[in-house]
Amino acid sequence: MFKLINKHDKEAMSIILVIWTIISGIILGIVFGLFSTPFFRFGPSDNLYTIGTNYNINNWYNYIFISIFLVVQGFITSLVADSLYPWIYSVVLNPDISEIKVPKIKAWIITNNTFLLYTCLQLLSLGMSMTQIDLFIYSNGAGLVAGWIQSYIRLRSKTYPIEDIELEEVV
Repeated sequence: MFKLINKHDKEAMSIILVIWTIISGIILGIVFGLFSTPFFRFGPSDNLYTIGTNYNINNWYNYIFISIFLVVQGFITSLVADSLYPWIYSVVLNPDISEIKVPKIKAWIITNNTFLLYTCLQLLSLGMSMTQIDLFIYSNGAGLVAGWIQSYIRLRSKTYPIEDIELEEVV
């Protein structure tokens, strides 16, 4: 068992995350009645106010505007984060890397502006995306699409060993 987890820890951790998500959904949804709350409604409502700004989304114009904003916001922030954060963490903030192939001031500006702007953008949209499940889905779904695009581009250029798992090796 431990040999399997050590050799395939990414797969094992992904499976554990899926199982825990399902268990959490069952506990919060069924036991605590989360699925019957106003958060799980769709579309505009006289009772729908954004968290933080208290903006009322009570008509289709406001709802469509907020939805489009959240889709664009989710897509752009994920696209930028997937592009810049790996470089920031693995090169700029990595003490084992002694050479950065951009000027120091440029690396400093990119690193700090990325964190600052990303935080500001999240602050602006967090209350809207956490207001109702459909808005949450739009925002995070767009981020997921951006992640799929980035993953596809990056994975397409890599090579992969073909690995057959023998049951005897695992046990």
